[in-house]
Amino acid sequence: MTMKDFYNSMKNTANISELKKVLASIQLPDGTTYQTILEKLLTTDPSELPVPLQSPQRMLLARHLAVEVSPEDSFTGELKGKWQRYWLRCCLKDECNYFFSLFKEFEINRENDVEAIIQEEYLWNVINSEEGKKFYKQTIAEWFLKRYNKKKAKSVLKTITGIKWLDKIRFWYPRLIVAILIGFLPLITQKDMWLMPLNLSEIFVVFLSVLLFALSYGYLVYECNKIINDITEARKRASCVCLQGFLISLLFSIFICLSIGPAILNDRTENIIESNCIITLLELGNLFWKDIIFFAFSALFIGIFIQLLWEEKTVTEPL
Repeated sequence: MTMKDFYNSMKNTANISELKKVLASIQLPDGTTYQTILEKLLTTDPSELPVPLQSPQRMLLARHLAVEVSPEDSFTGELKGKWQRYWLRCCLKDECNYFFSLFKEFEINRENDVEAIIQEEYLWNVINSEEGKKFYKQTIAEWFLKRYNKKKAKSVLKTITGIKWLDKIRFWYPRLIVAILIGFLPLITQKDMWLMPLNLSEIFVVFLSVLLFALSYGYLVYECNKIINDITEARKRASCVCLQGFLISLLFSIFICLSIGPAILNDRTENIIESNCIITLLELGNLFWKDIIFFAFSALFIGIFIQLLWEEKTVTEPL
């Protein structure tokens, strides 16, 4: 029996009794049935099981117990909660990526499974302490951020009671912000880098900026797709991250150019002083607009690739 046939045979079973009847008719090469395997799983503490299990079929069984099967006399809410905690571990661990790539044809989505599990009370009932629940929720929120899914990360974060503001900052893409700031260093410390955009034509500055943005976006799409294995969704999520990164970089660029730009390019700003007496932000912006645009896109590009070389974590993961 193929894995697809195995999944289709049990996917509509909503309780343990139905599941056992179906599995009793499915034999392994050694003559035993999957009903025997199910009974062994049910008599084993899920916390003692390895992650992942030995075969895709056993992983599908574990998921079915955690997500699909309803509690009853022989399968209590407490036992379901323990299986949900086990399957949550499977969803969060990279060691299970291979199995989830196999399950994609069944439209099994690990993010949907995680969301379904945390919305029920079974999992939280088997986690005794409030600190334990807080730890699980923070771990899940960080996992969603790693996958560029800030919306779901924020929804999980809102359910945490008593979370400190310092913990919340970890979910504002601090790794991306730090990477952008580092990206500014090679730009603002060399006078030639300040002069280069000013000496180029407007069209060429725009072209370079668009090219750098496209490369930054392309890498984020690649990184996100490598994790979630869904190119359409990866484009959407990378768009949000890249746009937010650019806006942050643009704000830094405006502040840097208008604050230290006149000191670095004092020979150019002296003309403004002589002709206008008062240097206004508008006049400085008119002088430095090409620097502002070029630095914003360049710092984003440099920051993202410095992060790539620095460590293997994604730019969206908390520090």
